[in-house]
Amino acid sequence: MSWFGVGKVGLHMLLMVALVLAPGAASALLLGDQVTAVLTDLDSSTDIINGTAIVVNPAVEFSTSVGSSDWTLDILDNGFVLEINCSDPGPCNSPSGVMLSLSSLDFSPPSSLLALAPSSASGVLAIAGSPSVTPSSITINFQPFDLDTCFDCAFGGRFEATFATEPLAAVPHPAAILLVLVGGLGLGALAFRRARA
Repeated sequence: MSWFGVGKVGLHMLLMVALVLAPGAASALLLGDQVTAVLTDLDSSTDIINGTAIVVNPAVEFSTSVGSSDWTLDILDNGFVLEINCSDPGPCNSPSGVMLSLSSLDFSPPSSLLALAPSSASGVLAIAGSPSVTPSSITINFQPFDLDTCFDCAFGGRFEATFATEPLAAVPHPAAILLVLVGGLGLGALAFRRARA
């Protein structure tokens, strides 16, 4: 019996080749990756956070205090959470905003960063404009904030987002191709043996 001019053995062979060479669906993750983060106060051009850390969940990778403000940056498997908490609103003001740069985003399985998908924002942390994105880094500008006049900010803010990624093209492993060929030869030998019987 044949389907579309392809015998049973040929059909099985085509299915096997398709299964071996088909790319698998998987989400790109950062767990265990070493990520570099720089959070800069655009008023003074000083870095609030500047360092490299290995992504470990549920731990917060970056944490610092500047004056009366406490900043945390938690890099997640597929995104991040940036928070500011202020004990006194005056020194927490940023008339020019802050800029966050994340680099060395080496996703596993290999993927390219396409965009940022904000999932929640509260208080003073809101994006200004569009983020600048490369395949393995992103730079985000946050709007200026003034806690003296922001009565609903509750002395701080939180911004959470996920990364939109695209898997890099899958390249079949040479051993996989060899296994497909050996399997095909085996199926061919089996078909030849049955035809002779």
